[in-house]
Amino acid sequence: MQIKLNPIATAPRDGTYILLFGDSGYNGTPLRAHVGHYDAEYRPRSPWVTHSQDSFLDDGGEPKWWLPMPVKPDPLADLRSALNAALSPLTVGRSERWPGWPGTSLFVENVLATLDKRGLLPK
Repeated sequence: MQIKLNPIATAPRDGTYILLFGDSGYNGTPLRAHVGHYDAEYRPRSPWVTHSQDSFLDDGGEPKWWLPMPVKPDPLADLRSALNAALSPLTVGRSERWPGWPGTSLFVENVLATLDKRGLLPK
């Protein structure tokens, strides 16, 4: 999988945290990265702020590229899929026989909520 860095000019400027990249200034490590966001009021001449509230500029030059923050994986995705797959055949035609049937997906969410209340789900 190849990842294409976005030019910093296209980065969000609404305070959203993103991954910032720039030249490091070192031969052995040509690139540096920080989690950060744009805040024009923090330092107007250097508005890219790292997660530790330092200016990105403090470690060298301004950021040149950015990526959105990775999406946190859903730890229950596999369990949710397995439950849907296991229960779907059992619930075929359920809505015709029981007009109030909420559907398999909602049923699975209710099962997961019950397991969570009882502390039986992975954290």
